[in-house]
This record gives sequence, C-alpha cells and structure tokens, in this order.
Amino acid sequence: MTLRKGVKLGIIFSLNSVAAIVPFEANTDTYEASTQTVNVPRTVLDDFHKEYGFRLCPDLDEHKRYQVLEMLYRYKSVFARDMTEIEQCKGEPLKLELHMNRKMIKLQYRLS
Repeated sequence: MTLRKGVKLGIIFSLNSVAAIVPFEANTDTYEASTQTVNVPRTVLDDFHKEYGFRLCPDLDEHKRYQVLEMLYRYKSVFARDMTEIEQCKGEPLKLELHMNRKMIKLQYRLS
C-alpha cells in the first residue's frame, strides 16, 4: 500500500474527549530490578555468541563485550534464527475503524 499526501489514516480527538489526566510517577523499583545483571558463565556467553552470530564492535574491551553479551543473552527470546522460532504475538488484535465499509481495491503502479 502506498500512502499518499492527504490520505486519512485516523482521527485525532480534541482535548474535550479526554476522560482523565493522571500525573505520571516513575516506578523506580521495577527499573532497578530490570537492570540487575544475572551472572552467566563466560563459556555460555561465548557459545551463545557463536550460535547466534552477533557482530559486536571490535573496539570493545573484554568487560564491556561480556556486558553486551549478557544483556543479549537475557533477552534471547526476542531473537529468531529461523522462521520456526518466531512466535505468535500475545497482545490484543489490532482493530481499525474505517471511515467507510466498502472494499477498496487499487492496482499497484510502478514507482521510481
């Protein structure tokens, strides 16, 4: 689909439709818990690095390199090596409110 200038994608509501405004308070407990490192043996990190094939900056010193590998290892569930490792999204399905209910068919034309 090619988006053109002037195509309506959504509606911006005015400030009169805001139900409630609550001040944002950062929860520092969850942030501190998420930044804690889990000590993973370096041999496991080296095997993980070889298996996933990450290209890290060669200018990193050894300590920073293992910090990066440890962070990548902690979130390794978000990386897929092939299509079989991609999982279904667990969020709610996206609902689009259309301006009209009739089908829109537009043939693709050559782009420069």
